[in-house]
Amino acid sequence: MLNKIEAIKGSIIKELKTEVNNVDPAFDIENALNIYFQILKFQISIPTKNNLNGLENSIKEILFENFVEGHINETSIGTFCKNFEQFVKKVYYVLEEGDFVDSMHALDHTKLQALTPFLSVLNKIRPIYLDKNGKEVDDLEFAYLVEDFPQHKINKDTQLKVYKRLYPSSTSFDKYIDLEDKELNEKYANTFLQYLFKAVILKNEQSHQAPERDRISNLSNLHTCLIAELWIINFFKKELSSSIKKESLRNKDFENYIEKELEKYRKQEKKFVSLSLKELKNNKASDKSSFIEDIFGSENSRMRILGQGGSGKTTTIEYLVFHDALKWKQDPRHSKIPIIIPLANLKSHVSILDFIANKINVEKPYIVELLETDSLILYFDGLNEIIENIESKKNKLQEISLLLENYPKLKIIITDRFEFDSYQSNMFNLPTYLIQKLDYNQINEFVEKYCNYSKELTEHVLRVLKSKTDIQELLLRPLVLTRAIEIIKSDNDLPEMEGQIIEKFIDSLLRREKDEKKDPLLNISSFKLLLSYAANEIFSMHKANASVHEFLFNKMLVNAAEKFGIERSNAGYITRIGYELEILSKNEDSIQFYHQSYIEFFCKHYLKYEFN
Repeated sequence: MLNKIEAIKGSIIKELKTEVNNVDPAFDIENALNIYFQILKFQISIPTKNNLNGLENSIKEILFENFVEGHINETSIGTFCKNFEQFVKKVYYVLEEGDFVDSMHALDHTKLQALTPFLSVLNKIRPIYLDKNGKEVDDLEFAYLVEDFPQHKINKDTQLKVYKRLYPSSTSFDKYIDLEDKELNEKYANTFLQYLFKAVILKNEQSHQAPERDRISNLSNLHTCLIAELWIINFFKKELSSSIKKESLRNKDFENYIEKELEKYRKQEKKFVSLSLKELKNNKASDKSSFIEDIFGSENSRMRILGQGGSGKTTTIEYLVFHDALKWKQDPRHSKIPIIIPLANLKSHVSILDFIANKINVEKPYIVELLETDSLILYFDGLNEIIENIESKKNKLQEISLLLENYPKLKIIITDRFEFDSYQSNMFNLPTYLIQKLDYNQINEFVEKYCNYSKELTEHVLRVLKSKTDIQELLLRPLVLTRAIEIIKSDNDLPEMEGQIIEKFIDSLLRREKDEKKDPLLNISSFKLLLSYAANEIFSMHKANASVHEFLFNKMLVNAAEKFGIERSNAGYITRIGYELEILSKNEDSIQFYHQSYIEFFCKHYLKYEFN
């Protein structure tokens, strides 16, 4: 079939190129034909009473017969002209599938309507936008945005949007009923409107008794209807191409990826507490606080979130990804695919697009289509954690900057430490928000959720937290607070320092693994010492909580066992326990400590051991 289509396209270009380019020298007939056959193939998901089944095969056979084989068949040409109406309807539905039809103009799917209403809606597809100087522009990417909404040209009398017209709005398709009409042929000579009027006349003829015509006239009629169709396609080529790409993406199975993301974040979503954000302007935080769910997507479709370590940046975007994935599962057609890019795990030789393609299991060119059709939401986590080298960091920042520039509708969140450097601060012109410390109500909500809404346990934990007056400031960070809650639940009390809280929490995890799960292989002191050695090695090399290859991490554990005379243990077992208890995190073949506070604790533990 592919060779057949190529043969049809080649013959049509050979016969019609000169005629089409006499009207418009810039008309790309080859591109229009490519879109033409994609429209025929397009699977409409909108329920409609218009019978579009069989249109693809019918048109292909007619074009092959008349253009390739040279059989000028009056009956088949009559069918082609009649199908002009069906083709226009197909174009309309393709555009509606691509969300280019405004809801106030959309046709009623439950009614069987004639050609004219469909042509009328095609006249209201392409709004005229205004740039920042009030100058008219055709494309959305050049429009001036006010609170993320493009500015349109508005009719002063009706206060409605003004559209770039396919044909003059005053046009009456009932005015001309004869192909030889003198006014029609003089007024619209050498214009595509002449082809449109004649295509409508030829379509109408097929509903009655079409006159007999000679071979040349029949061929001319075929050319007329086909050129009218190609002209409509050329007019909407951007919108149609986008709609076709979206349909292709809908047929791609992202179900497995979405399910994995839901499973990964489902447990922690139940314990999530919304954090307050304040916008940072001129290095000063605003007075107004808002929750991220209320800001992202409504006020802003792209933003940067700053906060200290353990302030909840990663947890917040994981919560957003979980709910984005739920939306996609419920309505894939109108939802975007959420993707977290953990920048600490992004190697210098792996581009952002390569990482995304690998994560959702598609080819890299497909990612470009997803970006062009505004089908993704990207969450860049940990700008401060790009630490391989300065050059690598600059390259990654430039990649992100190009994504922001090349895809203006792309929704993006970037997280970073509050102590950001000036280079990355100036790299992105994004609304920037600071995560605020927890207030009384948020602390109560955290405690309730981590106590499974047990009133008695909640009250007990809150009493202990309140009694620790010297560390109240520490408890205003989600990471420390949640660890503190778990310690109180198991020990009924709480240490006085952050490092002690982390140590106590890690010890409680290991004791539970040893005592409750009856793991005979786990030696808690050896486990901590081995991880301490690895933490010290990683921090010595990278000065941060860097991810390293699983092979290198296991080699560090083996070296530690030899150095300290610990009975040679299974490094794979140590790492498995580490990430099962969320002391370590594992991403494909890379391992790192679950949080910056953890690597800091293990480094201190190692130094304490060395000095002793």
